[in-house]
Amino acid sequence: QEPRATTTCRGAAAPAAT
Repeated sequence: QEPRATTTCRGAAAPAAT
């Protein structure tokens, strides 16, 4: 779970960050 991967499309991190 990297900060860069979260910005891309990891799955649960992308929608959560948006």
